[in-house]
Amino acid sequence: MDTCSFTGGYPRGNSNLQNDRHLLHSSFLNGDSSSPFNPQNTNPNSFQSHYRRSSTITCSATTSEALSAKRHLLGLISDQERGLKTLRDPKKRFEIVEAIEAMAVLGQDMVTTGDSLSATWRLLWTTEKEPLFIIKKAPVFGTRAGDVLQVIDAENRTLNNVITFPPSGVFCVRSTIEISSSQRVNFRFTRAVLRGKDWEFPLPPYGHGWCFINSDIKNIMNSMEDHHTARKLIRRIDECKEFFRTVYSFIYLVGTYLKPNVAILDGITMGGGAGISIPGLFRVATDRT
Repeated sequence: MDTCSFTGGYPRGNSNLQNDRHLLHSSFLNGDSSSPFNPQNTNPNSFQSHYRRSSTITCSATTSEALSAKRHLLGLISDQERGLKTLRDPKKRFEIVEAIEAMAVLGQDMVTTGDSLSATWRLLWTTEKEPLFIIKKAPVFGTRAGDVLQVIDAENRTLNNVITFPPSGVFCVRSTIEISSSQRVNFRFTRAVLRGKDWEFPLPPYGHGWCFINSDIKNIMNSMEDHHTARKLIRRIDECKEFFRTVYSFIYLVGTYLKPNVAILDGITMGGGAGISIPGLFRVATDRT
């Protein structure tokens, strides 16, 4: 488990340090690692030289369009039961494919086959008949389909497609991958197995092809022109570390902030709320605290 230790600090009441809440907020949102708000910077004399007198937060039109396109796609597929309803609705399929293609255009300059590709992805929607058949017919065999996952390890060049059948069944197709461009991955199936609690039945793997990957919502089109939309299920450990680094950096900032600040602890005060209020200069408790 990683631990954070903060040393040093800034003397309260230093008249040379004219802080401003807007700049504090802007610097925090911009995540500037060279900012004086970084706990590693504990030299009071360096605060003034690193302090930014102005900060502008901008959101490009392209980013805004990409977020809008992603929300539109997720809205279209939200009630499609992973694609089962779309099989009977050609008009809806056309709308969804059109939304996927719009995302592809907006993300055409992105690199989506780097380290961020390695993750477990949950299937949200597909047009591929084989997994949809398994999902639909699972009750015939006295079970039901659970999560449909794709586990990608870019470093070891593996891709596993997994359909779970709670509580202990699983259908897994293993494949190797070759990254051929910034957004394209070639794959070849190597092994398939249907596994229960106390049994395992190997199946002959069949197929190879390619997939085009776009955005953190992974839109895939394989060589059979089937579409798959999946969302990252497990965040990478480095992202978790970055989250906690940001949180504890902000808590440290609150605890060393030079302008007087008052936190009113009204009601239940715990977790993140306690973390950012208790380190402040003044804490006021009420009869409901």
